[in-house]
Amino acid sequence: MVFPRPRTFTGWLISTIIVVGTTTASGIALIWTGIDPARAYLSGTPGQVTVSDCRWDDGDPSGWDCRGIFNGQGVAIPGVRIRFLLNTEPVNPVDVVVSGPEADTAWTPGVTLLMPLGAGVFMVGIAPAFTLYYWLRERRERASRTA
Repeated sequence: MVFPRPRTFTGWLISTIIVVGTTTASGIALIWTGIDPARAYLSGTPGQVTVSDCRWDDGDPSGWDCRGIFNGQGVAIPGVRIRFLLNTEPVNPVDVVVSGPEADTAWTPGVTLLMPLGAGVFMVGIAPAFTLYYWLRERRERASRTA
């Protein structure tokens, strides 16, 4: 695959800064949002939430905005929000996992909890990797043209 190359070093630098900056910022945002679900998946406290308040939320990708009392392994947390519900109304009790006793969000269990963190790490790493590859390729081509 051949990508169009900017004609000047300044053009190359500006386009690189834009691509790397945007991708890195997006990756950092995904890492930030993926820390709590990853902690819950890797070392969280499993339990159940007894749903006390549940309403349909068109703005939420999962459809439902539900809160309740978490109970599990000697930990009781009132008012936790349940995330990653399916588009069906939850039935009491809901099996969840929390990141710790101070958590305010309970996550429905599954390996999908690692996806935001994994995608963020990938995005933070992919832009510098491609930039390095194309920079090294350009240096090689310049060296072969001058030799």
